[in-house]
Amino acid sequence: MSHPTPSHSTALHTSEFTPLNAKPTTSSSVPRAILLPLLAAAIAAATFFSSLSWRLGLGAPFPALLRPPPAAAANSQIVLAPPPPGTASPAAFKSAQQRVGITDRALYAIDLFLTTEPSGKLVLLSVLWVALMLVGAFAFIAAARATNEDVPFGEAVWVSWTMLSDPGQQGAQDSIWKRILSVVLTIKGLLLLALLVGVATDGVAKQVDDLNKGKGRVMERGHVLVVGWTPHTIPLVQQLVGADGSRAVVVLAGGQGKEEMDRALLDAIPKSERQQAGGGQIVTRTGSPFHSEDLARCAADAARSIVLLSPPVSDPSQADAFVIQASLALANRADISADIIAELSSLSNVRLLQRLHRTLLAPPTNAQAPPSTSGRSSSSSRQRPGRMRRLVPVAAESLSLRTLLSAAVHRGTADVTADLLDFENDEFYFKEWPELVGRTFGDALFLFDAAIPCGLMKPPKQQPAPDAASAAADGASIMGEVLVNPPSWTLIEPGDKLLVIAADRNSYRPGPSRLPPPPPQLSAVNGQTANQKSSRGSSSSSVGGKQHVLICGWRPEAKQLVELLPSILAQGSEVTVVAPHITPAEEVALGNIRRQRKLPIRIKRGSPASREVLESLPLETVDSVILLQSTQVNGGEEGEDGEGEDADAGMVDSSQATMTALLIRSIQTARGCTREAAIVAEVPASERDVARQLERHALDGAVCPPHLEAQVLAQITHDPDVGTVLDEIIGSEKNRMAVRRADEFIGDNEPGIFSFWEMQARVRMSEELVIAYRHRGDWQLNPTDKACPIPWGADDRLLVIRASPAAFPGPVPVNTA
Repeated sequence: MSHPTPSHSTALHTSEFTPLNAKPTTSSSVPRAILLPLLAAAIAAATFFSSLSWRLGLGAPFPALLRPPPAAAANSQIVLAPPPPGTASPAAFKSAQQRVGITDRALYAIDLFLTTEPSGKLVLLSVLWVALMLVGAFAFIAAARATNEDVPFGEAVWVSWTMLSDPGQQGAQDSIWKRILSVVLTIKGLLLLALLVGVATDGVAKQVDDLNKGKGRVMERGHVLVVGWTPHTIPLVQQLVGADGSRAVVVLAGGQGKEEMDRALLDAIPKSERQQAGGGQIVTRTGSPFHSEDLARCAADAARSIVLLSPPVSDPSQADAFVIQASLALANRADISADIIAELSSLSNVRLLQRLHRTLLAPPTNAQAPPSTSGRSSSSSRQRPGRMRRLVPVAAESLSLRTLLSAAVHRGTADVTADLLDFENDEFYFKEWPELVGRTFGDALFLFDAAIPCGLMKPPKQQPAPDAASAAADGASIMGEVLVNPPSWTLIEPGDKLLVIAADRNSYRPGPSRLPPPPPQLSAVNGQTANQKSSRGSSSSSVGGKQHVLICGWRPEAKQLVELLPSILAQGSEVTVVAPHITPAEEVALGNIRRQRKLPIRIKRGSPASREVLESLPLETVDSVILLQSTQVNGGEEGEDGEGEDADAGMVDSSQATMTALLIRSIQTARGCTREAAIVAEVPASERDVARQLERHALDGAVCPPHLEAQVLAQITHDPDVGTVLDEIIGSEKNRMAVRRADEFIGDNEPGIFSFWEMQARVRMSEELVIAYRHRGDWQLNPTDKACPIPWGADDRLLVIRASPAAFPGPVPVNTA
């Protein structure tokens, strides 16, 4: 019976499973003498073409054959061949085991014991001491029997103990065997005592080292816990120690060594300065917000506030990711009742943290639980009874840029802002006054001799939402509202807190009204009628009308500054940016601002410190100049050449800022400009003293970003509601600080001598609010003698809080206070 011949494909398939030692089942008619040379020629040809293909850059000619398959990640097994016969035998292995004696096993057991037990050395010495004492007791009994003495076992143990611990016992022995035993035990005792002293010394040294490294638990309550070691740490701690002149306790959990942090803090904040600030205490520890042991060591459960500083890394998104993760982790801990202040780099991440907190954490179910920071914070999901927790994300760098912009557009605001943020001067305070309920804000404005009322904080709404999830999603329904510079007719209701600028919390009280008589109808002043001057949202200011703003230097965060310009500048203003490097993405972002906000923006590539670049600009039309520092000065990472990535994109130090300012003033003078531009600059923290000297010669204002951002964080840590106020008055589209000329509120035929109360009443007719004035060169914030007459001149300025037209739509009633 014949069988069909298998096909070619079937033969290939079955050959894959042919054993290696199997003989071929098919016969070939080709002689082996011819087959072998043909096979060698084929291999040589394949090798030649493969080499030629690789040399020509064509890759493998037979990719399916030459390219190995990808290796398995965890399923690749290699079979190891057994060792040759006779190389290893069970007898040889058994003899190797027999060579390990009892001494080796005992030493190995002692090694494991000392490694796993922290007090292993002390336990081992104690065991050796007791064993040696017992052996000595039996030996002493034997020596006593040699002289026909009967010694009880207890007495023998005591004599053995004295021989081990007291060398003077050798002279008390009356037989040779006892003396020999005494010498042996004394030598052994001295050795054990020396070992015991060494172990005790190591233990004490370890405890002292642990204390130096900050491993001890903090025994404080109501303190402020600062997490992170950044350029903001030292100025933040310096501000917190001097808050309110009280004894503040600041616990710092940094990533550096405790000794290094203590040394840096002691150099920056000497003990004498701490005593002058009220005897504040600074405690340093090394820890992370993600480790429960570190939080317990820092007494985070007893802290009043926890400040999470943004780590100093080159990528802001990476730093914000760390802060957001730590914030959510702390907010979800039931044992922590402190307010959490989270420093972020991007405003978008501030809103992201709010959304994540509302989405990932359970919203509060108690209607009385939500706190109020008017959109800047959200209430925690878990809190102790009577304690409202708040998570406050803060974009401190954005506030620093706003301050710089405000100082450029309105000269003098930088100095007043620095005074408001410094605890050594006047700052913002909220306080409830039941005796003012039923009166208007316009009445309260003239009731405080030592303070200036600036606004009201309404209590949180008590009506529960239909469901907790919708309440958490709608921040306005569960949070109170802060009204900065409200209309004069606003009533003060029960639960309202009055916002004031004062020296400290206990330095002011309401008194009799200081409201002056109504001023006469003002005639035309500076070409305007009284009705025009009292209308809310008037665009008249000391800077007046259109402006041309010049920005020298650039960094990615400066885009926020340009976005704020349309809300501050009048229609028809323009912006010019001078920088060596601006990325295409940043140019697109500036183009979007140009189209959406209808703000002309021109970009000039070149160094801001180059005279040729500056002379090519129309500096005769420039009203304000902003000098930005580079990212590297703010603590960014350095590149290979020792400079930051954007070191040449901005003002690296105050020397370049001074050079640019002097060049601009020189060019403007040469071109016959009658009015010099206002020039403000960012300066590094290390050059603050230099900047103060430069302000007298070249600059109209200087802002130190690390110091200012630390002041913002300290103010919000001290009172989280202050963050809403800072948002309102620094570069806001609702209320903002502005500089007005004092003679704008004086009639043509008036003598111009008025007290602060009288000037406040005149300015209040336009629903603006005076918080400071400059008379004869110096700014006065919250003047102490508000009834003193002042001869106002053309050079005097008023710093007011004014509202934009969109803040109060519709007709505004005339102030009748």
